[in-house]
Amino acid sequence: MTRSTPPHPSTFLVTNSVALNGGDAAILMGLRRGLREAFGEARVTVADDAWGVAASAHPDLSFVPPLHGTSVRARTALGGLARSVRRRRVSAGRALLGTAPGLARAVLPREAREQIRLLEGARAAISTGGTYLVEHYPLRRRLESIDIPARMGVPTYLYTQSLGPFRTPANARGVADVLSRVRRIFLRDERSRDHLLEIGVEGDKLGVFPDAAFALARTPVPRPEGAIRVAVSVRHWGHHVARPVEEGQRMYRRSIAAAVRRLAGSGVAVTFLSTCQGQPAYRTDDSRYARRIVEEELAGVGGVRVDEAFRTPDELIDELGRYHMVIATRMHFAILALCAGVPVAPIAYEFKTAELFEGLGWGDRVVDLETITPDRLLASVDDTLDAADRDRIRIAELLPGLREGALRPARVIREDLEASP
Repeated sequence: MTRSTPPHPSTFLVTNSVALNGGDAAILMGLRRGLREAFGEARVTVADDAWGVAASAHPDLSFVPPLHGTSVRARTALGGLARSVRRRRVSAGRALLGTAPGLARAVLPREAREQIRLLEGARAAISTGGTYLVEHYPLRRRLESIDIPARMGVPTYLYTQSLGPFRTPANARGVADVLSRVRRIFLRDERSRDHLLEIGVEGDKLGVFPDAAFALARTPVPRPEGAIRVAVSVRHWGHHVARPVEEGQRMYRRSIAAAVRRLAGSGVAVTFLSTCQGQPAYRTDDSRYARRIVEEELAGVGGVRVDEAFRTPDELIDELGRYHMVIATRMHFAILALCAGVPVAPIAYEFKTAELFEGLGWGDRVVDLETITPDRLLASVDDTLDAADRDRIRIAELLPGLREGALRPARVIREDLEASP
């Protein structure tokens, strides 16, 4: 299938978005900022899993259903059967695009046909940044959202992300096949680049850049006055490898509690806060997990509270600027803290966090969730607190380069499109 409508010079469709996750929203805002900086008044439409609620949470963005989207009514009435039928129709339509485009349109569900119409008028399709091409998440739906625009002849790009490794041969073949049709792939770390080279993806279409959320970086605010305040982000993690899940989560909760107990006992005000909270329509609310830690591990400990409010990325940067340091399990909680100039004690549940802080020169502060213990986390927290004033100076030095690097992929897209319109 080829495009029948001339593309608008500054219209882009962003796919694979999950904007109710605050980290993904930060990526999306950074991506949009990059496109506007590179193309001027870029028109950005976002295909999101929860398009209606996402539009309410982020009214300054335009959302549409994804290829695999279904209405709330359809989900309620038909449940899994409707979703299964829809997936099969999208897969069949994808297979027919090259040989029978008319039949492909007929096979695709209504919302998917609407996305085809949007793609015909788009200058490019951009699969948003993040971490979704990893084997502990389903791959097919994400890959189809990348492959259908590419098969239509729409210039297709993957924005800054971490991905792989692909140990299952079928996954490796499927990812390599789809990515052979995209124009460029922007990555957040060298390890992801290695993962793609291992499965045969062409190296000349790969580039490593800072996470898109660093485009939101500001001039850091001065160190807050008064008593020390620390923000803590936590999350449930169901993909432990070194330990059984419940054992791993139990040690994680114990470690968080030990750090919070130490801080609170020293007169530090501790707030549990996250990028993923305050959105009932989203599957995850970290404030509920934080509440569990407080109730089970920190009963009677004063100076500790759980913040349950939803905030946009810019609002969260504003809030984090009021803290002296953060303990961050969510990587984008860490990034938004850095965007506010705030030091971070990071906990890595995936390699992306370790890669980020290794690159910034704070690799020794990273505590691996797989091997976390109270002593290891306490050591990282103590080191971060002791070096907080020096870290603030270093963060202020790093942020201009990180922001510039985060904006660069959008400029590369512009250069690529201008070279081969």
